[in-house]
Amino acid sequence: MKMLRLPSFIPVLLMALALVACAVQRPAEAATRVVKAQGTAAMVGNDTTAARKGALAEALYDAAGRTNMSVRGASHLSTQGVATEETTMLVQGKIKDYQVVDERREGNRYVVVIEALIDNAEESCKTGRRFDLELRHMRVRVAPGLSGHTQRMADDSVARALETMQDNAMFRIEDRRSLYSRPDQSSPNSYMSIMQGVAPAAMIGGYTMTGDMVVERTRRDNIALNTVSIKASVTLRLQDVLTGQSAPTVQKTIDIPVKHRIWGTDNDIIELESVNFAPLWEKVIDGLEEMLGCQPLRARVMEVSAQNVRLSVGNRNGIKAGDYFLVEFPGQKGQGWQLMVIESTGNSTSVARMMKKTPNVPLNATAVLMQ
Repeated sequence: MKMLRLPSFIPVLLMALALVACAVQRPAEAATRVVKAQGTAAMVGNDTTAARKGALAEALYDAAGRTNMSVRGASHLSTQGVATEETTMLVQGKIKDYQVVDERREGNRYVVVIEALIDNAEESCKTGRRFDLELRHMRVRVAPGLSGHTQRMADDSVARALETMQDNAMFRIEDRRSLYSRPDQSSPNSYMSIMQGVAPAAMIGGYTMTGDMVVERTRRDNIALNTVSIKASVTLRLQDVLTGQSAPTVQKTIDIPVKHRIWGTDNDIIELESVNFAPLWEKVIDGLEEMLGCQPLRARVMEVSAQNVRLSVGNRNGIKAGDYFLVEFPGQKGQGWQLMVIESTGNSTSVARMMKKTPNVPLNATAVLMQ
């Protein structure tokens, strides 16, 4: 028996394709958290400047070690133990910013305590919170030649899916399709709002959503059978209300065989009398959960009073006392962020307290739930 010998380039090609497949996988969105770390350094004479640099470098190493990162390059010491240049770091992972919260001399040692703001891609991206979604437009298109019954089944499947998604643990949907006649419409129709008694207020947070459902007939042949199927697909496009950024598109498709014919005969084997689109929407819901699970939950600062702020998320979003939110101020080294802890919650809003004296959080700032 002869063994089949593959050309020598085939294994190399397969390995290359595997490496490419790994490289193009989308990494999980980094989780942001605050890490407290401490460093100490020996004093040489009364040189507190050098000792402070060494202690700061050790504190940064400590912060990196707590998050599976590494830091290279700290202060260079001479043979006398004196720092000869400023501390520099190369971080694998990301220390976004840090601030010194305490520093002191203890005998012949200098101690520095920092709080570091960490982005760590190894962290789980699941927030365990509930997102607000507003459905503004859903177009259902059924290919010519399919029965009116198929169109009605497709329309009904959208309504049933929306009912199912109302009880989803990860998101809640507001059906506002009657207020938006076009997918690119940015504000609700005031006349329709008045007629329906629905307040035309814009969303304070969450995602707006538009989509398409397409149903068409396909035919697939093999040496024995001619198969007629219904191919149905749903595409959902989401946009973050606070940032205007687009979230990853959710697109799912199913292929439903409805009729088989054996070659050379006129006999049809009917698989289905009517089409059930429920499995398609189950896949869509799974896709939404997977996508939103790795999106940050954002809130808008609605009120500011002394050290307290009111945020645009509450119990319905799964927010509870003790949760932390982060507001960032790019370009303000050492004062580039404010951490807030939730102290009380209502149905749709919550009250948080700023944990640092500065910087102050402005009205309408965007806060991100920390994991």
